[in-house]
Amino acid sequence: GVMRGLGHVGKKPMRFKFEIYIDRLHGLKNGRYKVRFSRNSKGVETNVKAMDDHDANTMVIFEQKTLGMYTTLYKDDKAKGFDVKDFKLSLIEVQNNAGKRVDRLAGATVLNLAEYAGVPSRTSDKTLKLGAGVTASVRLTATHVMGEEEKITDDVFSAD
Repeated sequence: GVMRGLGHVGKKPMRFKFEIYIDRLHGLKNGRYKVRFSRNSKGVETNVKAMDDHDANTMVIFEQKTLGMYTTLYKDDKAKGFDVKDFKLSLIEVQNNAGKRVDRLAGATVLNLAEYAGVPSRTSDKTLKLGAGVTASVRLTATHVMGEEEKITDDVFSAD
């Protein structure tokens, strides 16, 4: 409606780079999995990892994947923190134990990135619940990007 976009009037935009490093997942059943970090229709995914009985403690480790994103948070001068900005961390079962392709959402959690923002930067280690009996150990790093505020306000995802 007409109100859209008025929420940011009088607020200061600040650009951040968020990086979420997925260290390990606990409690998975056998199968093949990936993790997606997203907002609305945009997002970025890890590679696909197999989980099988040889893995200690039903654990999957994503060796190389940092899921990154640039986003803008808005701050009210009178308020302490930033306005809420929710992103989703999703666990996707790509293939089940029988080897069948399923591409099914196996669990998800919502992250309000405003809670993790820090200037100049902030790192948080978290254990997140991703569905029944599944937890993810993650490290979230937020870095304030100077001088980008005016240039760009949408979300830009990347993976390396």
